[in-house]
Amino acid sequence: MCEQLARVFAVKTILVPKASLRDGLIQEMVAGSTWTGEFAVQAIYSAVTLGKKYSFDRGHAEHVAELSVQMFRALRAEHNLDPRYELLLRIAALLHEIGNYVSERSHHKHSMYLILNSDLFGLRHKDIALIALTARYHRRATPQPYHEEYQALDRDSRIAVAKLAAMLRVADALERSHLAEQRKVSFTREKNQFVATVHDVQDLTLERLALKEKANMFEEVFGMPVALQAARATLSESAHG
Repeated sequence: MCEQLARVFAVKTILVPKASLRDGLIQEMVAGSTWTGEFAVQAIYSAVTLGKKYSFDRGHAEHVAELSVQMFRALRAEHNLDPRYELLLRIAALLHEIGNYVSERSHHKHSMYLILNSDLFGLRHKDIALIALTARYHRRATPQPYHEEYQALDRDSRIAVAKLAAMLRVADALERSHLAEQRKVSFTREKNQFVATVHDVQDLTLERLALKEKANMFEEVFGMPVALQAARATLSESAHG
């Protein structure tokens, strides 16, 4: 084809770039201030494909992802993060438990390493690092200065990871039961607390216990406790109560 074009246009040299049109479009989307809807769809598809590779619990992962995104939107005034971080949080939520493929013990650390060493559609190494660390902190220890991967981030990125991980922890606690059917949860800011209202449920014992274990980071980051209530209840109950 190149030889035919050269003869037709009487040129001696044709330069063929190594990058394809697809590569150029991805680069343009990544360089822009926002990601398009189509880009997000492809990135999420890439994350789900990676999750399948490591036999993740897709129902649990997708429910946690939806809850995480709901929280991100409800807390816009508090976190002040660029909309791009919503996609990073969703992907971190989808992949937060893939480390179980290696071992249930310390699976949060295994999740981080698997994500760090994987490719996700159109995302830069820095974006993947933010996703990996958010997944890493969905349980157990909170970010510490001696954590090498966390310390390698710039200050703004470290703050973003803390905020995203705090939201992911609460979302994961609210899905502690690993139910096959997603339950409706709504989030509101009321006075000095962040309220999660679970609809059409009779028993929130597991979720209350999980919040007591995992909501401390949220309170440290956002300066308010998480309260959990059933839709039929008249009084909310603090995660620390």
